[in-house]
Amino acid sequence: MKKWVDNELREIIYDYLGAENCISKQFVKQEFIKGLLNNTTTIAAEKRAKILWTLFSLEVWHKNVYLSK
Repeated sequence: MKKWVDNELREIIYDYLGAENCISKQFVKQEFIKGLLNNTTTIAAEKRAKILWTLFSLEVWHKNVYLSK
């Protein structure tokens, strides 16, 4: 997952989680999200990738399912 998040999905994850209207910011501190995006948090790389994937999934769901109702 780390390779996928840090390479192929990097740009889209940054776009979603870095957006002003990012829904994840309502549940997770913005500074923590920035630390994950900038890879400045002190957690294992695979755990960081899993957290980013989870937050990205929430953003995609919110934008494409929840808001489209």
